[in-house]
Amino acid sequence: TRHKGNAVYDIDLDSSSSLKVMMDGSFDHKLTYNEYLTESMARDGSLVNQGNRKISTTDDINAINSSILWRKKFRKKGRTLSFNVKENYNTTNANGFLYANNDFYRGGSSIPVQNQVTDQYKTTENRALAFDSKLTYTEPLSASASMVFNYGVTVNNSSSNRNSYNKSA
Repeated sequence: TRHKGNAVYDIDLDSSSSLKVMMDGSFDHKLTYNEYLTESMARDGSLVNQGNRKISTTDDINAINSSILWRKKFRKKGRTLSFNVKENYNTTNANGFLYANNDFYRGGSSIPVQNQVTDQYKTTENRALAFDSKLTYTEPLSASASMVFNYGVTVNNSSSNRNSYNKSA
């Protein structure tokens, strides 16, 4: 299930400056199931290993993004000043199961010499916040050339917490 929305507000503050505000957000709920069957053979055609892996997950993914852009035009043609601020906030919460059953063979035997089973419950929690700002000044040098000065600050902060829990015997 996916829900998404966005909005844009653009206004002229006066004859030489404007403000544009943009926002969007989404909520995504996913259910996933994958199954993998594998088999490896030696050069002589004898079985080396066989595997069966099943993965199921439930994900909730949220995102909120916004930006504000202020623009100012000066009397001199081509001279401008702008300030842009953006933020992005994303979260992911997921949980699921991993079951893997692998058999290993040796010497052409059809009877496994070893069996390996992984049976786990997994959780994931991700958070990310990004903030970006930029101040831009444009100065015309001629009718076909201009000089642009930019100054920006970017801050990123993220965390991830992943856990795997083995099934009790």
